[in-house]
Parts: sequence; C-alpha cells; structure tokens
Amino acid sequence: MKRTSSVKSKTKESKIKYSEVPESSIAISSSIATASYKENSITMTAYYNSKDQLVEIAFTSCPFEINRRIIQAINICLPFHKFLHRLRIKRSLTQTVLYEISKLLPHSNITDVCLDDNFLPQGNYYLLLDNLNNVQNLSLRRCDINDEACKSIANKMNFGCPASNTLITLNLASNCITDIGATHLGMMLRQNRTLLYLNVSDNKITDSGAINILNNFRVFPLTKDEIIARNYRKVQFFKKRNELYRKYVNEITNRLREEEEKENINSFRMLLKGERIQKRKTTMVMKYQLEEGPRTYPIIKCFEELSVAEQAEKMTTEIIGEFKDMYDDNNIIREDGQIYAIGNLRLSYLNLAYNNLGYFSVRKIYDVLKYQSNINKPVHCSGLLKIILEGNNIPDDCEELRGIQYFLESAITENIPLEVTRCKSSLKSRKKLNNKNMQII
Repeated sequence: MKRTSSVKSKTKESKIKYSEVPESSIAISSSIATASYKENSITMTAYYNSKDQLVEIAFTSCPFEINRRIIQAINICLPFHKFLHRLRIKRSLTQTVLYEISKLLPHSNITDVCLDDNFLPQGNYYLLLDNLNNVQNLSLRRCDINDEACKSIANKMNFGCPASNTLITLNLASNCITDIGATHLGMMLRQNRTLLYLNVSDNKITDSGAINILNNFRVFPLTKDEIIARNYRKVQFFKKRNELYRKYVNEITNRLREEEEKENINSFRMLLKGERIQKRKTTMVMKYQLEEGPRTYPIIKCFEELSVAEQAEKMTTEIIGEFKDMYDDNNIIREDGQIYAIGNLRLSYLNLAYNNLGYFSVRKIYDVLKYQSNINKPVHCSGLLKIILEGNNIPDDCEELRGIQYFLESAITENIPLEVTRCKSSLKSRKKLNNKNMQII
C-alpha cells in the first residue's frame, strides 16, 4: 500500500486527497493516497504492508530540497512505527538532512537506506555509519562519490567500527571512484568479515585497483602493525575475561559462605560421611546481574559436581564467549616465522562491470577462485559466488574465463543445502517414474 502526502515546508497545515488505483509499486495492497503538487509542498510516499503497518518512507519526486524539520518529525513518530525499515530519498538531500538522518538511525529499526542520485559537495556520507545502528543495506548510486568520500566510507567499515558488524550490502555504482578509492575498499575488505555484497560498477577502476581489491580474497601476509593490533586486542579480551572470572569466583564463594552459616555445618558433614545414608545433593540458586542491563539471570548448579573454579569458568564463557577476531587462530597460517591471513572468504557478490578492466583482472580472479575452491572455509563463509565483469575490455573467450565459470558453478553447488538437493533428486526420480508409467500405459 502506498500513501503519498503533501507536506508544506513553511506552514503547519497540510492537505491530503485520497484516491484508489489498481496496484501499488510493491504489490502489497491496492490503495494509494495521492496529493496535488504545489510549488511549496514536498511529496512523501508511505508504503504499508498487508497489515496496514508502515514499512517504508520515500521522497522521490520532490521539486526542491527537503527541510530538516520533516526528518525531525519522522524521528518523533518512530516509536509508533516499529515496522518502518526502509528510507529512500532521491535528488533532494542536503547536508543538514543527512545529519538529521544520522541522528535518527541509532534508535530506529531502519535497515535499508537508499540515497541514490543525491550529490553532496562535502561527500560526508560516512555520517550514516558513524554510530551504532541497524543499517544493513546502503545504496549510494550516482552520488558523484570520489576517492576521498570512498575512503571515508571504507574507514567506517574497518574492524572495530560499528558498521563492520551490521552492514551487509554496499552499492557504490556509477560514481567517480578510481584505483585510489578501490585500494581503500580493498584495505577495508582485508579486515571486514560482515559485508556480503559490494557493487562498484560503472566507475573508473583499472586493473591496478581491481587487483588491490582481489588480493584480499586470498592468503596475504600480516604487517607488523596488524600483528601488534591483533595481540593488543587479544590481551584486552583476556584481561576483561579474567576480571569477569574473578568477579564470579568471589560471588560464588561469598554465596557459599552465607549458605554455610545458615545451616548446621556439623550435621551437614555427618550426612556426607555416612555410608548408609544416601548422599544429599545441595542445589543452590544464584542470581547475578549482568553489566549490560538490569536483568537478572538465575543459575542453578550442583556444587557436588562442579567446583567453584569450574562454575566460574562456565559462567564466564557463557557471557563473554571465546576470542573472535579477523586474525584469530582459525583465520591465520604460520609458515617460516611469518603470519599469513587466509583472506576474506565472507564476501560472496562482487560487481566490477563497466570499468576499465583487462586481461590481468581476469587472470587475478581466476587465481582467487582457484585458491578459494581448495581451502577449508570457516563457518558461514562461502567465498565468492558471483562476479560480474561485463562492459570491460576483456577477452570474449579464454581459458581463464572458462575456469572462472567452472569455479563459480562449483561454489554455488557446494553451498546449496543438502535437503534442497535431495528434494530436487527426488522430484527428478518421480518425473522419470511418471514418464515410464505413461509409456507403459
């Protein structure tokens, strides 16, 4: 369902006219609200799902720039529209509006942001990734993004930044990115292990920039700075883990001491020593409060089966988990005293179409896919599954292109769930049996 409202930027009053049309653009409902265009009005389109819940707000046909107060008004209404997950603005974005959107995102459920066809001279689109939010899909097509703006965006997606844990797709198609910007994107892919989709088609990238991106999808040596940063993160993790462990040891010990004081210690020991009397299992219910929030979590443990140290270790592991890093022990290889990373095996879609690539990029892609096909991939990592190269100055047919096609098809086949393949095979066998039965009849 799509509803369009006319919002006056200078006055508080707004007039809306409603009419019905056959279908909406998202094929959810057939009702639409339209508004007559005026010189001093901004058209806002609201999309609703089948349950009449607001899911998208779009500004796509505004005659002039949006006023920041409109975004502030949307911000006020956010608590009443929990299913709003998409924001789309086209050709009417300003610097102040971008800033208001960056303030709106952290306390909203918006996961998709589309700002196509918006040019900002400052190029500070990175504001959208500055704070922790729920944005998973970001589209910045035809925004005249140069290498400096591309660098700012890539830096906000490095390991440890908020966007490195949330952003899944990034669309930078039809911009002004050269090999310099491609190099910054490659350095980001060296660290980022969340991004699945990257589109840099229709830019000004040559073989040099493409190779700087592709080098990070296969094994590469870690620099001294990367090794130092990795060791620092590891030390900080175990420092925090030990602090939490000691905290739980003290809590358990104090709790045990309090319980022992309440009971008759002598009679309790006699029961334990007596062979004729069945052993009594004492179970204690402990409640502890997490540092992150006010909730309390009951822990029920049998103190005859686990020691205090074992219980504290288990509680610590449940809270903080194991050390996970882009360069942890599962993602590195040690050879001849040098530490190598196995490369980015998380990104699965890469669009390099309509750039200035040649045969060297094709050769590099072939080497990357060959490497990824022979390595044991970590959990939830599939490697590259789709690469688009059309519109480049590459051979129409060569051995490397055929090899790329073979490796991509094999990778897709390996990542199809086993249940799906069994269903397909059973359907084929049923069709064969039906055909045989038809022939017999």
